[in-house]
Amino acid sequence: MGHRRWLREDDPWRKRKDLFDGQDEPRRRPRTRSGEQIDELLKNWKECPPPGKKRKAPEPLLKVWKTRSVFWDLPYWKILRVPHSLDVMHITKNVCESLLGTLLNMPEKTKDGPKARYDLQSIGIREELHAGRPNDDDDDDDDDDDEDDEAEDTQSRRKGKKAKKIEYYCPPRASL
Repeated sequence: MGHRRWLREDDPWRKRKDLFDGQDEPRRRPRTRSGEQIDELLKNWKECPPPGKKRKAPEPLLKVWKTRSVFWDLPYWKILRVPHSLDVMHITKNVCESLLGTLLNMPEKTKDGPKARYDLQSIGIREELHAGRPNDDDDDDDDDDDEDDEAEDTQSRRKGKKAKKIEYYCPPRASL
């Protein structure tokens, strides 16, 4: 069977040959290799022979692989701790939903909101898309009103009331 070798060495299931294939499992689990070690093994990988042709006996370390994944060409692949956990179907779905939701301005799916606009502002890119309050352009002396609003919000939160929602202005997206 061979899968019991992944259990701890003192696990009682390793000795239960009557429940499995009639043999003890004396082998230890294989040594865990890092991505760099696997990349080093696969550097000299030759293409697989066409189907139907006999292959020469593979080297002992390479006999566990039949093909070399294209992901090994990615520069960061060898440093991932769990590279096999990428799920292409869900990644594709999430990227498509984000793009379509943003481009079609779907309320539940769009990634284009005040928080995203503030992220652009904090990074310092795309100034035409930065978010701001509706009357940020006015240079009136309304600073006292802002302080009063903040104090009122703080007091209402202390009393258990919800703070009033501040509307933010997001300038329209630039045309593509």
